[in-house]
Amino acid sequence: MITETLWLIRHNRKAIQSLFKMIEGGLVQIDPLSDNTISWLNQFMLKYHDMGVQVADASLCYLGEIYNLKVVFTLR
Repeated sequence: MITETLWLIRHNRKAIQSLFKMIEGGLVQIDPLSDNTISWLNQFMLKYHDMGVQVADASLCYLGEIYNLKVVFTLR
């Protein structure tokens, strides 16, 4: 998700610096991939291929599942 965010703010130097400060300060949590993450993402992306799902969207859904979130949304 960090790379997706950086892509969206790539033209704003101040925003990029702020994001890195948030990461360094612990305000943004970075979760490591588990052993089954890649398989889960692959299956999810195959299932929703016709909807144009991207890996960033699938990753959010994965995190929603492992953290038992009721709602996950993304912006297009």
